[in-house]
Amino acid sequence: ALIAALPAAAPRASVPLTVEGIFAHGPLTGTPPKSLTWSPDGKHLTYIDGGELIDLDPATGKPHILVSRAKFSAISGGTASEQDRDHRDRYKMASYIWAPDSKHLLFDSDGRLWLYDLSNGIGIQVGFTNTASGDDPKFSPNGQAISFVRDHGLSLVRPADLNLPGAVPIASAPSPTTLNGEVDWVYEEELDVRSNYFWSPDSKSIAFLQMNETEVPLYPITDWIPTHATVEMQHYPQPGDPNPDVRLGIVGTSGGHVSWIRMPIHGGQDYVPRFGWVDRRTLWMETVLRDQKHRYVDFVDAASGQGRQMLEITDDKFLDDNYDVFVDDGNIVLTSWKDGHNHVYLYRYDPRSPMAASAVEAKQLTSGDWDVTGLSILDSRRKLVYYSSNEANVLGQQEWQVGFDGQRKQITSGSGYHDVNFSPTGTEFIDKYSTSMTPPRLSLCQVGGKCNE
Repeated sequence: ALIAALPAAAPRASVPLTVEGIFAHGPLTGTPPKSLTWSPDGKHLTYIDGGELIDLDPATGKPHILVSRAKFSAISGGTASEQDRDHRDRYKMASYIWAPDSKHLLFDSDGRLWLYDLSNGIGIQVGFTNTASGDDPKFSPNGQAISFVRDHGLSLVRPADLNLPGAVPIASAPSPTTLNGEVDWVYEEELDVRSNYFWSPDSKSIAFLQMNETEVPLYPITDWIPTHATVEMQHYPQPGDPNPDVRLGIVGTSGGHVSWIRMPIHGGQDYVPRFGWVDRRTLWMETVLRDQKHRYVDFVDAASGQGRQMLEITDDKFLDDNYDVFVDDGNIVLTSWKDGHNHVYLYRYDPRSPMAASAVEAKQLTSGDWDVTGLSILDSRRKLVYYSSNEANVLGQQEWQVGFDGQRKQITSGSGYHDVNFSPTGTEFIDKYSTSMTPPRLSLCQVGGKCNE
């Protein structure tokens, strides 16, 4: 399965490096494909190239134009400010997402949402978010609704019912300093948070984080790009200043009443870097206290708002800033520095009654004089966890898999730095590979098999 259609580096590596080349327009290593995205069924791998959306068949490696340049430009606004474009690029915000049926695409064009039907090539504008970045559109799991952030609150549109008068607010922000489902600067920059709301598995509810920034001091941000510089005042807590007050809420798709979660023991101005759904009746949430020494995972009953502390991790000095947590079918997987290195730990709970008892540490899955640098996938069915680590070289990164029995296997090869992007099926991945002397290259790989550039 060749992926030569995805040149991450221009063929000029053998050209001597000159001062003129360093300061010439464009990157030295070429321009990689933009917005490389798998479809939910794993049958399409799409990317933007030259103003067109290209579809690569993972089975054959053959590319074809999925959305032409003419159609792409028709739905591309191009009116976003430099600040919005920088914000979207800095935080890798998607310019398009796949629908759950893998037959439709949603393009996010400077705040205008276009639903594109692949069967007939027709795009229909279904929403407008009032912003070109930070709108975070999502399909409901059943694909019947699209949610997004608008005016600091959550709105929803049902594309099948175009008679509705535009988007319907379901969790409006009660004040200009309150964010419902929107991510603020501190969470985005310091906690690597990319979304603060999530659909329930049955598509009937949305859980969201509310952030009240009323007591957070303002900080001036100067934009020097235009001829006449401008200043934007941004809520930014200095050390010792108040953090945003946060709480979790659940709202139905028709809006109205919000059920607020009773956050067990902790909350308020502490951090909630990750949260989601265990099942359609139960939420999970991670809380890190502001002292950065205590980390909790709680389960919460969505109907009553009552919670149970599932596990606690403490550090006498300072917790690491990798807060990713995977929860699925009786398993909780996260990383911790408990033994002096960052390693993978497996905890167990009863999936038939998630809140019946606290989680039990089942096993430390990795150990050694090296660190896990990130978690990729929890595959409960195959009892596997995929992760990246610097085991081979502290300056490099490889992708590994480890079974619940502790048996490990390296799935990338070649010394250097590997950054992988798995398909939804978990059987294939894109490997972005580079070394100190080799520009980034992309390969399509089979898990346990070979790779092809």
